[in-house]
Amino acid sequence: MARRQAKPEGVLESPKDTFDKAKQLMEYWAERDNRMDTAWKLYTTEDEEQTRRATEEWGSYKTNLPKVLGNAVSSIISREEPIYRIPTDAMAQEERQQTSEIERFLKGCRRECDLTLRQSSQGSLSGSSVRNITIRGWYGAARVIIQKPKETGGSPIDFALWDPRDVYPEPSPGRPRRIIHVYDTTVSTLKEDTSIDWPEDVELEATDVVSVCDDWVCVNNEVWNGVAVSNIGKMPEGTWLLEPRRVPKLRHLPIIMGPVCGDVINPRTDG
Repeated sequence: MARRQAKPEGVLESPKDTFDKAKQLMEYWAERDNRMDTAWKLYTTEDEEQTRRATEEWGSYKTNLPKVLGNAVSSIISREEPIYRIPTDAMAQEERQQTSEIERFLKGCRRECDLTLRQSSQGSLSGSSVRNITIRGWYGAARVIIQKPKETGGSPIDFALWDPRDVYPEPSPGRPRRIIHVYDTTVSTLKEDTSIDWPEDVELEATDVVSVCDDWVCVNNEVWNGVAVSNIGKMPEGTWLLEPRRVPKLRHLPIIMGPVCGDVINPRTDG
């Protein structure tokens, strides 16, 4: 039986440590979040009088409401699937054949990611990604882990697409060293995730709302992940839903995200 690797000191020390860090990052990115909230309010603006008249009197009409423009832009951008091409000018013939296999593999990975989203009623990968870009102003955040098919029931991809509004990277001059996905959900919804075993000592009702922190940390080229949950009334200190563990074969965080047209992630310059 393989020995469990010891967790580095100071990494994912406790659920409280994760929630405290999440709070710090949420304060740091508060201006970014405000911009995203403002953009969302603009996107969801409805002219109730115009809608009523269109329904009762006009039959059809044209409008330039932000939601209509946003959907039009998203539709245009998401029509074309990305093309995977690896430059082969300086490669030998054998290497060129390998690049073709890699390109086919990447296409297959994208199809798997798209299927995962459609099965979870989130729409297509292209549509969901473009909506993040046009409404949130950030691409991602996508968690992508390539692993052996036997570990995923036939799929080589462990994939999730998150709303950038709920994802908080720790400021870093290079690759992010810590990213926390923060969101609220109900106990019943959380239990539907079959990849996570619900702690037996946690006594919460199915309808109770819990805060979740999916915490990803990279230390010394090792990636560690833990999921903490808390409930203000019954479990304020929180508990581990998924005990911190090292994710094998990863040297960097498997999360892709960032501001559109922004090369420096700064809450005051990129929104």
